[in-house]
Amino acid sequence: MEKSPKTQAAVVTVSDGVANGVRDDASGRAVKALLEEAGFDVARTEIVPDERKAIEKLLRSLSERFPWSCPREGPGWARATSPPKPPER
Repeated sequence: MEKSPKTQAAVVTVSDGVANGVRDDASGRAVKALLEEAGFDVARTEIVPDERKAIEKLLRSLSERFPWSCPREGPGWARATSPPKPPER
């Protein structure tokens, strides 16, 4: 019996601190591990600063290749960003 391929996913950490090298991306690694344990192939991890246009650009780019993108941010969405709308297909 042939094994079906794993669904690919991308993990996106939205954080000025991580993007600037001030903080460790422990939560991004944790999300990656959880997705892998759930059977996903996490083919890409990205870190993006907490800037709305940068977040939207990255999520749109990822949506072209990955059926699953898992964006996550630190303690809460910054006032400057607010959660971006998901890309339309």
